[in-house]
Formats: sequence, structure tokens, C-alpha cells
Amino acid sequence: MPFLLNDTATDHVDLMDKLIDFATNDTVETVAIAAGGAGYTVGDILTASGGTFTLAAQFEVTSVAAGVVDGIKVARSGVGYTATPGNPVSTTGGTGAGCTLTLTFGTPWTLRRRTRTAASAVVGTAGTGYAVNDKLFVADVIDGTQAQFNVDTIGGGGAVLTVSLDIGGHIHEPQANDATTTTDGSGTGCELTVTYNFASDTTLEHQLILEGADSSQPFIGIRAYKAGLAHNFELAGFTGYTSTQTYESQPGISPGRYDASSVGSPAPDEGAYTPLDNNTINYWLFLNDRKITGVFKMGASTYTNMYLGFFNPFGTNTEFPYPMAVFGCRALPNTLFSSTVIGYSGMIDPIGFDQTDQNGPALLRDVAGVWKSIRNSRESSGSRISQEEFVCWPAGTALSGTDQIADDDKTSKEGFTSTGAIPHAGNPGSPLLQFLRQTPDTNNLATLVPTMLIEAGSLAGQVERMIHGELSGLHWMSNAMDLDVATAASEDVIEEGSGASVQRYHVFQNVARTSEFTFFAIKEE
Repeated sequence: MPFLLNDTATDHVDLMDKLIDFATNDTVETVAIAAGGAGYTVGDILTASGGTFTLAAQFEVTSVAAGVVDGIKVARSGVGYTATPGNPVSTTGGTGAGCTLTLTFGTPWTLRRRTRTAASAVVGTAGTGYAVNDKLFVADVIDGTQAQFNVDTIGGGGAVLTVSLDIGGHIHEPQANDATTTTDGSGTGCELTVTYNFASDTTLEHQLILEGADSSQPFIGIRAYKAGLAHNFELAGFTGYTSTQTYESQPGISPGRYDASSVGSPAPDEGAYTPLDNNTINYWLFLNDRKITGVFKMGASTYTNMYLGFFNPFGTNTEFPYPMAVFGCRALPNTLFSSTVIGYSGMIDPIGFDQTDQNGPALLRDVAGVWKSIRNSRESSGSRISQEEFVCWPAGTALSGTDQIADDDKTSKEGFTSTGAIPHAGNPGSPLLQFLRQTPDTNNLATLVPTMLIEAGSLAGQVERMIHGELSGLHWMSNAMDLDVATAASEDVIEEGSGASVQRYHVFQNVARTSEFTFFAIKEE
């Protein structure tokens, strides 16, 4: 999994641009040693030389033989490689010299839509009958504000020679060049070759649609928006992409529009949202060609998060052909990142808004193509009420209102019930017991549990559990440690194993919560 650690964005729109830069340009997929060099030490970090990039790829030395590198792994896959270095790639850094690498690059995601603004234009087809100071408007813009250009000079027959920008517009789907134009004058036929930049105004809506390189073609969407004082992400999944359709009309779009532009019941603004800010955001992005996981730090100690894309289904591609998950932190769109309401929670423990809420803050597209909400509990009068039928386990327990499983059926009931260690009620509740490793020590401190998506239902009068799958790389974490050892903190890294086989997990708290059952860890895969 390409991994980017703790970069910084200036606001929620800049964060969208940074995500695009990371996801849609070349990044390192594999590394092999071309020449081991001399004088190196295990743990050295080597930086790739050459190429054109936003952030250079880095590699960790995992083993050496008398100073010669014979084990290497990707530490940072690099960001924004618009030109890749030729193999063998020389490196800098570490305690030695002369190590060269053979790298393969790939692009995990393709940009399908991103809000832009016109920056300049040159005349492609001059047309006829124009006059100086006529206004040219770029035609056929989908779901946005047209760009406007001024006719500066003309030639014989009123042919347009040069233009200048009047209004950049706010364009959600720029027309392919050469762009046809309309005019407030008498001319016809002018086409412009327009240069577009990403729009940066944080008061406007910004749309993003990406297509993953996985063979099943995941499509995900983000709308960055302002609602009152909130500057947030609206999250969506799709089953395809149509360039001639508005964002809200894309195929198979998941529920929840911040501007209430979706239709039907329940309330159209209920969905999956991640609260952010229009100030500095520290972020961590974990992605492959199937999904994007993000953690975003605002202020001193608030970590919001999202999961967009495919989860790992417990079934074949034929049995579960499009296993899409969309996880945010809040079911309503106008939540500030600094909010303390109980219904504001992260992807390991989604909480519904209230007892009438029916969408979000996490959504799953099931085998029948139906978007279903995932909630471990709901918010009611400032407290959590338990329990829900479709949950993210182990922080949630899937129980229906007519649960008839016998108390002595340990595997099907108690095996999926963790309420003693992870309270489902109250604000937030106190655990009655702790999850501890069998042999806690200073290198392996935490109990990590894969997050499973479990739905309860009834069949022939008995409650059944359907395990849809796991969120890729995401683990619920018990922060109950050996009493002689300090607990983990957000941004810590847990290591399992050593050398070339080491596995790393990055620890974060759930939004602003710091109880021992509110932490999660994301695996470097």
C-alpha cells in the first residue's frame, strides 16, 4: 500500500488537492536491490534520486550483510511523480553509500472530475463577425459557472485573434478543448483552447470523482463544502461514471447530499461526512487501487477520518461483485470538527444522529446493490443507545430487536459481543473488563482486532449473523496495556516482528475520544 505520513494541508480544499496529487500520479509499487553498496545499517532511510515529484520516495534498510544492503522495503512511496527516474535508481541518506534500486511505479487512481477555474485561453478557431470587447462564454459546462473571456483583438472579417480572462468560473466538468463559445456580440464560430487550474476558493463547493485501477473499477467521490462555520467533506460511492451527468446523477450514488439535493426518504442530507477545517490540517493517507483511508488532525487533539472504496468481502468476486464502503464521522453535514456531541464518531465506531436517523454515518453497498447504513449505536439525549442491526465489529454488536439466540450459544452470540470491554451505551460509558495481550511487553503492547462488518437478521424465527467482510487494513485497538507500561498515543507506530518481515500499524484516537476502547490502528500494507 502506498503510504504518506503526516503531510500538511492549509485547508479542506488544499487537502483535496493533496489527495489528488498522491492518488493520481505515479507512486512506487515495488522495490528491489540493484546494488547493495557499503557501510549501511539496519534502519537506514534511503531517498530515491531523480525524477520529478512532489515528495520523493523513501526506503528502509531491513537487513545488511557486512554493511551491504540485502533487505529493503518501501517506507514512503512518493507523491506526485510526473516523471519517474530510470533504473537503476541511485539513493541518498543512511550511513553508507552506493546502494541502487530497481523501482516499479504505478498510478492507483484516475481523476474523473475535479472542480476547476479557467486561467487563460488562446484562440483555436477564430470565427467571424466579432468585435473588440465582445464577451465569450465557454459553452456546455456541466453543473458549474461558465468562464468568461474578453475579445481583445480581431482580424479581417471579425476573426478573433486574442482574448483575456474576465471570469474564471467554477467549472465542475470543463469542456474538452477546443471549447466552443457563446457570445453577447454578433460573432459566431470562435473556439478557445482553455487552460484550467484547480479552484481554491474555500467558500465554494468542490467536486472530486476518482476511479481506482483495480479491475473491478471502484468509483468514489468527495464534495468539499462550507455549511455555516463547517468546512467538511461529503463522501460518496458510485457504480460508474458518466461525464455528461451532474455529480448527484452519477450511477449508483450513495445517499446523503449536504445541500439536500438527493431525493426520497429519509432526510436527503443524511449521509457520510468527515468534519474538517479551513485552517491547517495534518493528514495521513493510506491507499491502494481499491480504497483510500484518511486520518485528519485539527487543533491539538481531534482526529477525524474516512474510508472510501472497496472493503475485503467474505465472498468471491462473483458472489460479491462490488463491495463498496463509505465511512465518515457524522451523519449530518454541518458538524464542526471541534464538536463534542456523542453522535460524532469515527470509522471503527459509527454512531447515528438520533432515533429517526436512517442514513449514515457509514454506508455499505450489499450484494443486491442496496446502500445500507452501518451504526454501532445512536445518539439520544446526549447519550448512546444500543444496539444496532448492522455494525462495525468489535466496537459494535449486531443484535436485532427479536434476538432469540440462546444464552449458551457462545459462538454465535457471545463470540460477537464485546460490550464489557467496549461500552455501547452512555456517554461514553465505562468498560467492565479489559482486553490484554497474553504476554504484554515493550515491543508488542496492543491488542489489534480486524474490523468486520456484521449484519443481524432473522431466518425461521432465529437470529442470523451475516459477516459481509472487513475494512482493509483497519483494526480496532485495545489501549489497555500491561499496567507497568505506558499506553499508546495517537500517531504512535506499533511494530510486529522485525527486519524484512516487520509489520507497522499507525495508531489514532477516535475523533477527540481517548478512552481505552476508542483507538484504532491502520496497517502499512
